[in-house]
Amino acid sequence: AAATASGGDNDDNVIEVVAATMPRARTRAVAASVVGNKGNQGKKKRSGRKSIRDEEEQEEVMHRVFDWVTVTPGHELEHMAPKEVASQHGIREDILTNHVDGEIQGEKDVLSLPWAVIALMLFALMMLHKESVTETHSIEAAITFDITENANFAFTAPGHMGHKNYQDVNCFADFWSFMRQGLLPLVYQHDKPVSEDSGLDLGSTDKSVFWKYLRHNQRIGPLKLAKEEALEVPCVNEGIARERGIRCHAEGGIDLDMQPTEWQVAQSTFVEDTSASVFLHNNESPGSVDKLSDLEQGLWLNRDTRRIQLTMLTYSAETDLLIMTNIHFLFANSGHIFKRLTHRAMPLHPYYNVASYVYEILFYCQVTVLCLCELRDLCSVLRKSGKHPLRGLREYMGVWNFIDWIFILSSYAYLAVWLVRLSLVREVSADLLALPPKAASDAEAEANEVFFSALFGKIDTIGYFMRGARLFSGILPMVVLLRLFKAFSAQPRLALVTETMRKASSDLAHYLVVFMAIFSTYSVMAVSYFGREIQRYSTLDRAMPTLFRAVLGDFDFEELEVSGREWAFFVFVTFTFLIMLVMMSMLIAVIMDVYVEVKAHATSQESFWHEVGDIFRRSWLNWKRLRIPLPTIRAALDSESRAVLDAYAFMEKVPGLGERQAHRLICSAIEEYASSREEGVSTNEIKLFIDFTKNQFKSLMRSSTQELERPIATASLPTGDLDLEEVVGSGAEAGTKPSPEALAESLSFDELLALAEEKMRVQEEDADLPGSRLALQELVSVARKRYLSVKEEVDKVQSRRISI
Repeated sequence: AAATASGGDNDDNVIEVVAATMPRARTRAVAASVVGNKGNQGKKKRSGRKSIRDEEEQEEVMHRVFDWVTVTPGHELEHMAPKEVASQHGIREDILTNHVDGEIQGEKDVLSLPWAVIALMLFALMMLHKESVTETHSIEAAITFDITENANFAFTAPGHMGHKNYQDVNCFADFWSFMRQGLLPLVYQHDKPVSEDSGLDLGSTDKSVFWKYLRHNQRIGPLKLAKEEALEVPCVNEGIARERGIRCHAEGGIDLDMQPTEWQVAQSTFVEDTSASVFLHNNESPGSVDKLSDLEQGLWLNRDTRRIQLTMLTYSAETDLLIMTNIHFLFANSGHIFKRLTHRAMPLHPYYNVASYVYEILFYCQVTVLCLCELRDLCSVLRKSGKHPLRGLREYMGVWNFIDWIFILSSYAYLAVWLVRLSLVREVSADLLALPPKAASDAEAEANEVFFSALFGKIDTIGYFMRGARLFSGILPMVVLLRLFKAFSAQPRLALVTETMRKASSDLAHYLVVFMAIFSTYSVMAVSYFGREIQRYSTLDRAMPTLFRAVLGDFDFEELEVSGREWAFFVFVTFTFLIMLVMMSMLIAVIMDVYVEVKAHATSQESFWHEVGDIFRRSWLNWKRLRIPLPTIRAALDSESRAVLDAYAFMEKVPGLGERQAHRLICSAIEEYASSREEGVSTNEIKLFIDFTKNQFKSLMRSSTQELERPIATASLPTGDLDLEEVVGSGAEAGTKPSPEALAESLSFDELLALAEEKMRVQEEDADLPGSRLALQELVSVARKRYLSVKEEVDKVQSRRISI
């Protein structure tokens, strides 16, 4: 007001005029603020912002995800849309090349899914036709049931009901009773059977029916009775054994401390004592009974006998199956006699229709095509590796290629085993066509026995070989399943299982160490506590599967009580808590923790059906020549180049490439690259970025406050009541300009505004102070604008910190 009244144009003169009217030296700053700073306030603000902007432009850094994109500090982790990156910054050529390689490989993997399913179906059909699994099980179960239920002995009056079967053979006498009263009458039926107490006589069995067994099967050759002698070995305590006249024998090829399984007995080696083998011919039932009496009288069974094997051969014409049935009696050193009934079945003509040939030809055509493709890829990699073939081989032999080769080798190994088996079966078929006639003399009878002994030996060898070949039949489907996982891995939503197991593999490995330590401890405890009373816990190899079944809920507590209720309760409670509750819950937690992460990533990816649609779309456009095939684009790219390409540079590099296809490939490559780089921020990065943000925040506050405090702090009023006459009154003595420390003690924004507004209301009634109300209004307006401007900048920095 004073400057306007004096008409002064110079700021210094105006300040002196105004300050001369003020009573306090401190209020000299009011004049400097209102007059001097008012004119150049906008200029300082613009120049300050310009210097800050120039500084930010000079200090550019690389974006954390897209390392070929430069950004200002503090924006390294900000999200950038793929289209924005593609249009403004392009993409590195090596990243684009890797994306094209992945697309090509992804198409191959997705297209391999139906072929893997077809391979599984063809193998299943081929195996079911060649192996005759259903028919084999049906006939073997019928023979087992007939011998178990109908080959009885220990009859009671009136002689129609036997109370024991072969499982009740517990001594030598029981064995001979089973042979005389149970097996021979069942197999060799000379008279037609009649109902009980009927008194009927239907006559003798016809010769055509005599050879029949279970009505539809035919017996071939005689019954063979063979035995294996135990080997004598030194006793553990030779002194007592010699004193008591005891001889000790080896256990042989089967561990008879426990009940052997059917597989163990069938696949064990039977060392036949050929000099003691006996053939019970089917046309000599009375003679066969007499022969059995002679064997019993001659102590054919004795203490040195280790094993007895009864062999019967039958043929089913309806299914073309030749079945050799063996009844085993195994004499353990414990004194117990274990009994097992096993079968060896084989189809004599597996290719009985055209479908059998078709399934096998199609399956091995697919395997051969896959083998040729893998060989082509291998040769290509080795050719590129030049003088370093091992490096190229390591590059080629990934997990999925390794699985493909396992599938190829397993398939051809199965074929080789099948061809060997086929040649052996043909020899048996030829022998069956040349069966010797009924022996008319002892020499012919001896020759017949030699013939049948060789035939039984061949069939036993083939059966042993076929049971081992089942491993290939079981491995191949598992390898095909792994090939399905290979196809699944190309599609994130299908690869949930494999990707979860892959990412959780490290945690699962550590978990398995702890689990096996606890589980092995309880296995040893189970053997120690319950092994003497319960067979399932008698050895470690039996206790561990039993406890694993207990983990799944198959736990028989009453069985454990045999060894003591207290011990059983202790083992049951601790095992249930540690293994079934704690460890299994942790296993689920480990897998689900990774699964949630993989699931979250997979849901943002394209679905399987969308990807199949892309493949069909590309194939259709390729066929109509509306796009460039991916292999052609890959041939024009350099995987070692780090040059940045935009859509137009990409089009120049690949002749004939359209702008739309180029832009789509670049965007998808950037999106895939960003997805692969989303691995989270490390703790160190978070700390560094927070420190950087704090410094940036302090710098912004410092610059804004320094710019703001100059006009406001110097225009601040002292605390307490303030008379306007002290501000604009005359006769005041001028003071010196206050220091920054003194200015820092000035009023805050809110206090200043409240005080100024209050004084403005007072001044409405005072007409003797012209211009005071206008000056204070302008002061309030400037303060509000400055305050809102700084607050907006501070909010931006705080929002950025919160988002990071």
